[in-house]
Amino acid sequence: MQAPNQAPQVPDAPPAVDPNTIAQQLQHFQNVLLRIGFTQTQCDAICAATGCVNIGMIGLLSADQITRMCKRISTRAENPIAINTVQEQLLLALRFWVVAKQRMQLPIATADFTMYIALNQAQLMRQQLEDDARMDKDVLAKMTDKFKVASNWKIFLEAVETYLSQLIGSGRVPLSYVIRRLELPDPEAAYETQIEESIAIAPLRGASYQRDNAKVFGILKQLVLEGPGRSYILPYDRTTEGRQAWLALINHYEGVGFKNRNVDDAYRTLEHIFYEGEKKGFSFEKFIEKHNECYLELERYGEPVLESKKVRDLLARIKAPELQAAVQAVRANETLTDDFQSAANFLALSVKPITKQHQRVIGNVNVNTRNAGNNTGRNFGTGRPNRGSRYANSSNQSNNTYQSYQSNCGKGRGRQTNRG
Repeated sequence: MQAPNQAPQVPDAPPAVDPNTIAQQLQHFQNVLLRIGFTQTQCDAICAATGCVNIGMIGLLSADQITRMCKRISTRAENPIAINTVQEQLLLALRFWVVAKQRMQLPIATADFTMYIALNQAQLMRQQLEDDARMDKDVLAKMTDKFKVASNWKIFLEAVETYLSQLIGSGRVPLSYVIRRLELPDPEAAYETQIEESIAIAPLRGASYQRDNAKVFGILKQLVLEGPGRSYILPYDRTTEGRQAWLALINHYEGVGFKNRNVDDAYRTLEHIFYEGEKKGFSFEKFIEKHNECYLELERYGEPVLESKKVRDLLARIKAPELQAAVQAVRANETLTDDFQSAANFLALSVKPITKQHQRVIGNVNVNTRNAGNNTGRNFGTGRPNRGSRYANSSNQSNNTYQSYQSNCGKGRGRQTNRG
């Protein structure tokens, strides 16, 4: 509290701007323009027309404003200065580069912008314009199903990450950056694509982030509100903090208690699955799929299984007699014993598909001895072989019967082969 006789405090005045600093920044900006092919006269005209005194100020201009400025300088009545199309594109590429740096809150070093960078940024800018032109025609990932069952958390998590990666946020950064695991990027990380880099380094602060954060919260609320995760996101309803809501879900469904349950379930599943031959609803492919799901779950929770152990356990769970020779072949092959997927692919070659072991006996019909006056439309005769059993036990009889059945297919009931 201010004392009665104390003079009111005057806020500190902003520090004075050093004219020399402004002159240096202007010179650095013009050096960039000179480096990418502009003349000194063109540089002076651009700085005068735009009012830019440093490289960062060009990020305040829109692409249309730069295009109109170039046209105005080239066509003005007094002292026109020609700026060709390539130079205009290079100036737009400079703006594109500066805006990307500003969006990521990265330092802008004038020495980094060379002719090579300018041409590269011009190509990226053109590709972005083409992407924008066809964006309405592209089919985005379908919004995932609502999260209503806790056991579906893993599928829900991957679906949400995929869906958000298809939605573009501020600065053309995919919205999945809002829910990334690492708050600060790994300084030693290497990125394969520019999109991957933008997701990893996009700042989680500022006005652009706040807009994207609120948008993500709206999406999550629609998906979680009717399920078990409702209570974990509602505390952030007023502030619309999508990232905090997502982290709350992760902390619960990937916490120690939930993790232990999932790990135990994965081990329990592996202990109780066996392959005894192809069965309807549980094929060899399904058998391998169950293994992969369990191993991915264990790896996800920090308990990866060695490839050699995967193969040993796989072979021990195969009880089908027709695969025992293949099992022994895998055990004798050092390459296969250390590669689960290769071993599974090798074993799959010996799997016998489900076949009908017994063919239904239709009955041999002698169409040549059929009574000509008996046109009842039936072609089964007066008796059937193996009358006491509907299925033939003899493979020869089954084949003959099936061939007889095939010879009569398509001829219509009650029709003779020599009918005129």
